[in-house]
Amino acid sequence: MRAAEALLLGSAVLRPVSGIVNNGHGGGCALGMIAKSIGVSPRVAYKSYSWFVDKEMALPCGCQAPRNYYNIGAIIAHLFDAHIMNKGYHMEKWTMEKWTMEKLVAWIDEQDPTPREVEVVVEEQKELVLA
Repeated sequence: MRAAEALLLGSAVLRPVSGIVNNGHGGGCALGMIAKSIGVSPRVAYKSYSWFVDKEMALPCGCQAPRNYYNIGAIIAHLFDAHIMNKGYHMEKWTMEKWTMEKLVAWIDEQDPTPREVEVVVEEQKELVLA
């Protein structure tokens, strides 16, 4: 399952809470939602989506940050906490550009190197018999 799909499924199970993967009371962050939807711990989710750690890039929101590049997992956490939930550390350095869950899902889907599942339809071939 692609990470964007996992986030959508997880968001139906956990209510959004910033800064915590799973609060034990039905709430969690975007990374917690992804982990919940695939039925694993957050640590295993990071292994399932190794590109969360392996792939680094600049923040897509334009926020001033101490480093030029962050791994995708850290970016997902930042976007969810600061731009969807409007919470986090060093808020004075953030652009405060408002993101929606749909925008985050679309951004994650753009980054995901996992091949998309394609439904293959095989038509039944009819044999023509000449008499």
